[in-house]
Amino acid sequence: SSDVCSSDLCTLYNGEPIMTYPELLQKTQWWFTRYFTDIKVYDPTKVKQQFNDIFQAVKELGLQDVVILSSYDATGNVFLRDQWNHYTVALDTYTPQDYLLLEQYPYKYFMLPLSSMTPAIVGHVRRMKKESVTYVINSAQDMQKAYNMGIRIILTDNIPMIVNWMRANKQENSH
Repeated sequence: SSDVCSSDLCTLYNGEPIMTYPELLQKTQWWFTRYFTDIKVYDPTKVKQQFNDIFQAVKELGLQDVVILSSYDATGNVFLRDQWNHYTVALDTYTPQDYLLLEQYPYKYFMLPLSSMTPAIVGHVRRMKKESVTYVINSAQDMQKAYNMGIRIILTDNIPMIVNWMRANKQENSH
């Protein structure tokens, strides 16, 4: 939200500017096929305004189909569920059995840490024509485990490792 920070006012410890969400989307527009955005509720009294600012930024750039919005915050999650017909939403949880909520609510993605993800959950999500997303994949072993379960969307802090894993596994994963 612009009332919290703008890139000319907020900087990292090394002086690098911190972009606002609209600035980030504008600068990286169409670089990726999906932009996962987990919305942290910074002020419970301003949830509606915070979410509306994010919705506006996504809509103004026409990125409703590629920005996937999630919130681990309970209030945020309810707010997102109500916007499913306008934006792409994901259920981000630490509770494995929450995949059952996909039958009741219009989430397109189910996000769960790798340590809690199972092949049965991935299969159930796939049968509902939704996608499993796991995080945080930062080792080749975790990448292999996710891949073996059929997960094709991961979140990582180690892009070079993922690229190297993909190159190393190109032949065996091409079929």
